[in-house]
Amino acid sequence: PLSVPRGTETSTAPEEFLYYLPAYDQWAASNLPPGNRGALQDPDGDHLANLVEFVTSSPALTPSSGLMSAVSRPGSDLPYMQFYRNPAATDVFLFVEHSSDLNTWTALPASDPRISVADPDPFGDGSRLLMQVSPDPDSPRMFYRLRAEKVHP
Repeated sequence: PLSVPRGTETSTAPEEFLYYLPAYDQWAASNLPPGNRGALQDPDGDHLANLVEFVTSSPALTPSSGLMSAVSRPGSDLPYMQFYRNPAATDVFLFVEHSSDLNTWTALPASDPRISVADPDPFGDGSRLLMQVSPDPDSPRMFYRLRAEKVHP
């Protein structure tokens, strides 16, 4: 029960008081040193913000070479992109954005058939999903990036 003292009196509520830390805050407290837990900070210097490291299951304190990897498909000249998605990152939106000129970026809708789950459990421990983004065959050149955004209640 929750008790609140006020002077010589104490008020008690019969309900239990539960407080949940948002998923990112829990991860940051467990994986990052104090003073380096901000969503936009980059303590390992790999140019990936902590929020992106969290949502893609990248190591927060070890430099990563890249989040998205191009994979060639047999019988096709068009590579597709793969990246990991942390299923525990319930308070972060992850957007796949594309551009033909690196200036104007457009987010693909989550329902876009080009975004799919390539493997729901690649490591057999439930720690991440392997996502895949197929290219637009009608676009002669296309660039992709990931954008993470914290959910605010």
